[in-house]
Amino acid sequence: MACKLAPDATGAFDFTAGVGASATIFVESTPAGVKMSAADVAGTDCPVGADGKIKTPALTAGLSVLSITTSVVQHGDQVRVKEDCGDGTSHLLKTFVFDGEILKRYQINVF
Repeated sequence: MACKLAPDATGAFDFTAGVGASATIFVESTPAGVKMSAADVAGTDCPVGADGKIKTPALTAGLSVLSITTSVVQHGDQVRVKEDCGDGTSHLLKTFVFDGEILKRYQINVF
């Protein structure tokens, strides 16, 4: 199973995806300790599983916004947003340094 999200080469959006795609997203941090506490895509809640991952609903054509709420132990922690590709691999989607803002939003161009 291949990953469903790709960086947007144009830079207009954060990611691109095909219509009907569904992605499994999780977060990691350095030092360890980040947790995803909530997430939604286009206003649809994505429950956080016991493994700390979310599965997006099937994406529909147009713009979808992925919102992730994280809890991080300290300012300055490096957080990585990743996609579980379903075959034992994952790929890095975004990296940010925690600055006190727990909510991050990412635009997905679905076509």
